[in-house]
Amino acid sequence: MRRIILTTVSVLTATLSMYAAATLNYPTIVENGKEYYLYKVQKSEGYYAISRKFDVTIKEIVDANPMEGGLKLGQELKIPTGNVVKVEKSPDHSRSKNLVHVVEKGETLYSLAKKYGVKVDNLKKLNPGCDPLSIGFELKIPSDINTTSKPDKRHDKHERAYADEKQKPAEAEPQSVTPMEAMTETPLEASAADSLSTDSIPQETFYRNPQNSVRMAVLMPFNINSGYDVDEKFVDFYRGCLIAADSLSALGMNVTIDAYDIGKTKESLIKTLQNRELSKADIIIGPAYTAQIQYISDYAKRHKIKAVVPFSNNVPQVNSNKYLFQIVSPQNLFFESLATECAERWKGKHVLIVEPDSAGIRYNKREFTDLLIPKLEANGTKHMYIADTKVAGQVNNYIAEAGDKDEVIVIIPTSNHVKLTQIADHIEQIKSNNVSIFGFPEWNDMMHKDIYNKPMYMFTNYWLRFDDPATIDFYNRYNSKFGVPPAQNNPSYSIFGFDITLYFGKAWMHSGDEFEGFLNDEHPDMLQMRFHFDRRPNGGYVNHGLYLQRYDKEGISLMENR
Repeated sequence: MRRIILTTVSVLTATLSMYAAATLNYPTIVENGKEYYLYKVQKSEGYYAISRKFDVTIKEIVDANPMEGGLKLGQELKIPTGNVVKVEKSPDHSRSKNLVHVVEKGETLYSLAKKYGVKVDNLKKLNPGCDPLSIGFELKIPSDINTTSKPDKRHDKHERAYADEKQKPAEAEPQSVTPMEAMTETPLEASAADSLSTDSIPQETFYRNPQNSVRMAVLMPFNINSGYDVDEKFVDFYRGCLIAADSLSALGMNVTIDAYDIGKTKESLIKTLQNRELSKADIIIGPAYTAQIQYISDYAKRHKIKAVVPFSNNVPQVNSNKYLFQIVSPQNLFFESLATECAERWKGKHVLIVEPDSAGIRYNKREFTDLLIPKLEANGTKHMYIADTKVAGQVNNYIAEAGDKDEVIVIIPTSNHVKLTQIADHIEQIKSNNVSIFGFPEWNDMMHKDIYNKPMYMFTNYWLRFDDPATIDFYNRYNSKFGVPPAQNNPSYSIFGFDITLYFGKAWMHSGDEFEGFLNDEHPDMLQMRFHFDRRPNGGYVNHGLYLQRYDKEGISLMENR
């Protein structure tokens, strides 16, 4: 049996049921029958990051945007949508009359109306027999739309039922949540260092549920009834939690999910923590922002409730609070297990290490190479340092002497932008096709397409395989349950919610209030995350699970680590 409860905001149930998490909401154009998103390059964003965001290859982006040099901030790119769009001509063929969209799996009248900025009623009038919509249907789009501007988001009065006609002054929106980066935005009116008054917060601790029942509280800034736009990514995350609840229910669990809108202010967070129902939770999932962690950490410790921090990698409270679980870890915490994995995979190969630096970089990469070298020596893997100013020449000379039959891995231990730019110029001069580059996750946000001229090893703590039958099943379940496909983020917020809820629900089912026997087993039913928790000596748990992958030069994964 499964029970879903939405609390704290009286219209939350109605609003989330009417609110459709949009697909990629960017303006589109049509050229030669192909549809493209128009996308402006964001700060520190490179080819790889954009290719992951839109689930296309780097080659597809480059082919659609022939240019010299790297990307520039604000530069407009055409990104293939994969849709085939026909143009219906007027009788005299002198000008276009209507666009014709060929319907694909998962698309609905609502999602297409939102995509093209038109009303659902207008689509129905122009397309008799289109409701219900079927795959392959050639849907005419009214000719008065503007495909180079964003659709009007206020076309559906139900979608904006929660918004006040006189909205509050605009507030700076937080940056998109990316699990590899800390959420350092501070939406609260006071800093995280401020003490939270507990005078009016209930102090009793409720009896925890038995193993076959679990109550989870999802604390996210949905912004319902705030006068601001509902935050799509957190609605998407919550919906993923609901799908996981269905999966747990199928296993025989009684699942309760309480959704709390903690907003962007200190007052809204305190109001949530004063709700007595929250203290009945077995597991709290949230918050989204670093500035809110201290308050929820204190609450979890006081009520002895497990709290899962899903997005931030800056959680110092985990060192002293045994009830906290940190999902995303700083890069350097992976170095030990990463070095072990690399040394095992690279047996019988050749490893060349560019001399590490420590200036102007986020994490000192020498920590990684210092851990790696003894492991390479232990299994007899050939390795040597090379100078950063002569990468191409030294790699070519090494291959000439050693032969070109075994793979050569070139480790470039830096995230210094200037140095990486200089080294990237050398990569194209490496003659052998049997050379791979070992890179670091922050490279994906740098504007260097040249570093992808060779296959690349990369590590991450999240990875979504779109061709996995389990992932396809998730998307089908999402579309069936909510009537729209999930937002296409990388990483996917909906699958983040699914993985976390399913994992901790199973942990509760396995061992009740004590998770120790469950945390470090392999769990192949996770779609995007790999969980492997290490316990802090006097605190909580930090996830060290990672994927080590090897990509070809078009960004296609050649191997996996699960």
